[in-house]
Amino acid sequence: MKILYLADKEGFNQKHFDKFSGSLTRGQSIVIYDPDKPDEPQFEGVGFVMDPGGAFGTVERIDAAKAANVALWQVTTTGLDDVNLAYFIEKGMTLAHSPGTLSAVPLAEHALMWILSFAKNVVSNNLSRISKEHSDVPFFGIDTPRVICQEMEGLTLGLIGFGASARELARRAWPLGMRIMAIDVIEFPQEDLDEFHVEFLGKPSDIDTVLSNSDYVSLHLHLNSKTRHIMSAHEFEMMKQSAVLINIARGALVDEVALVQALRTGDIRGAGLDVFEEEPPPTDHPLLEMENVLTTAHSAAYTPQTQERRLIHAAENADRVARGLSALGVVESLYL
Repeated sequence: MKILYLADKEGFNQKHFDKFSGSLTRGQSIVIYDPDKPDEPQFEGVGFVMDPGGAFGTVERIDAAKAANVALWQVTTTGLDDVNLAYFIEKGMTLAHSPGTLSAVPLAEHALMWILSFAKNVVSNNLSRISKEHSDVPFFGIDTPRVICQEMEGLTLGLIGFGASARELARRAWPLGMRIMAIDVIEFPQEDLDEFHVEFLGKPSDIDTVLSNSDYVSLHLHLNSKTRHIMSAHEFEMMKQSAVLINIARGALVDEVALVQALRTGDIRGAGLDVFEEEPPPTDHPLLEMENVLTTAHSAAYTPQTQERRLIHAAENADRVARGLSALGVVESLYL
């Protein structure tokens, strides 16, 4: 089977290409896409398209793939923000992505980092900061300006979405003594709820119940028309004033204007954000300047292990297509 490996004028990541090609088991031939050449001839005879960043699916390329009877278009991302999903579905071009299970662990670890950072007031209690702002106060004395910390026992974690990363976060939060609440569009069997110690699993309409009872609210949703701005002014009003928002999913799940307002007025205590509506965010974005906001640059799932798992998964799908088997992680709906 012929594989077309998509690339732009800047080329491609050689290490990723080597991992993908080295993980193939059926001796498929791989051709590197040349952006300076016409599309249609490059897609002729191709059975599998490898889209390493998920952003190469232009209308013209999708049309060329469909005309060439390509069996599968594989993206290595989990989120499909940069994928013209509606056009893939309209054209009947089969698309597969990397399942959330492949990045669930680092996402959960990142969310837990935010939770512990706020619980222990890492920013306010940073010794270098205290020493600069209160140089006349002796370290570790009774008068040292410290902010009281939280113990995790009895705090409630609210999971908005109960997919793979949410379940991995629940798995790590429960041993710390946290109570687990969640909402999801899927009804999970009781054995799953027992495994992850979920005390309450509601429907999306139960979001206010989860928000009003949670000390930490963590988002674990795909971005689509139904989930965009799922956290807005009303939702922040429903949260405890002592609560913290965690977002390691997609930036546009949150109405950032409403979030800034909620943080400024004290409707919520803080936010830990790995993602933004616009990436990279403007350098003067208010969320980057607020002391009650901790941020990272969409790096939660950026680990060598995750990259490797995604490339191996893509190679496995190429092998499955070559053998006439159904691909894994096929996207069948706009509302993934």
